[in-house]
Amino acid sequence: MPQKLKIILGVLVVAAAFLVVRVGSSFYNSAKTAALISQTLTTPAPEENFLTKDSDGDGLSDRDEIIYATDMFNKDTDGDGYWDGEEITTGYDPIDADSNPKTDKKSMLPISQSANLTDHLLNLSVAYTINDSGNFDPTQVTDKQYADLMQSISDEAALSLFVPPLIDSDIKITEDNSPEVVKKYLNSITAIIEEGFFSSVGIATADVNEITNPNSEYPNHYQKTYESLKMIEVPSSWKEIHKATLLDFLQLATYFKAMQNLDKDPIKASFALSQIQESFLQLLNLLNQATSLAKSQNIQTEDSILGIIQSANTFLPTPK
Repeated sequence: MPQKLKIILGVLVVAAAFLVVRVGSSFYNSAKTAALISQTLTTPAPEENFLTKDSDGDGLSDRDEIIYATDMFNKDTDGDGYWDGEEITTGYDPIDADSNPKTDKKSMLPISQSANLTDHLLNLSVAYTINDSGNFDPTQVTDKQYADLMQSISDEAALSLFVPPLIDSDIKITEDNSPEVVKKYLNSITAIIEEGFFSSVGIATADVNEITNPNSEYPNHYQKTYESLKMIEVPSSWKEIHKATLLDFLQLATYFKAMQNLDKDPIKASFALSQIQESFLQLLNLLNQATSLAKSQNIQTEDSILGIIQSANTFLPTPK
């Protein structure tokens, strides 16, 4: 296997192992926080039933405030001029100031895409332990409720990290597919992609401590790689691979940004970590596809990263 590819795949394994430990540690700390929350709950008096009490008078019960991650002592959690109960009833997000009747921007999620999923999971967990009498009862949580809870968080994590696919109008396309134009195109993109792999913040030189640094350069690095690739004129026969590659780098920027908040939101970071691994494998797969397409067009790739991938394609796992 070529040395560069050994480095790439080796770093992936090491980084994944390190980050899984970090995520596990952070999640353990969050679980301890949840335990402390549950320990402080006391059985409320009948007039303070969590199912019916509305401490701030915004139309949401205190238990619903927990579920929606709103402030039970503030009628307008996001400060957009609309009460939390109003926004929930009309389909808007009570913790996203940009989602309200004035802007006519609704959220498809039960919480904001920028919300802390770890806090939301803890809030939902506590809410699930309050029985129909408003009393704290952790024994009432069924396996199905637990499975539904985890599925809900998984769905929200996927949506919060979702990056929409690109369309033809997002890139510059030329109908000239001559060997000269294709070769010029490949020389341009391979130089940018190699920079993405081997620069100071590329995958082959990844610093696992820096990845989770709140000031990490990784999100900006992959965002800039995306923007550079987007500026290149693409022969029409290469547009699908080009759009998929652009999407991959844009996804990496999104996932690495989530990793910067590992200590604050380990749930979202853990989902981002799994997607980072998939994205790197997908990028290797795209490079392999590019090499096959170049070969079909009689374009030589031996001296570029495409050539490296082609010679090592038997070692590449297939993305899910």
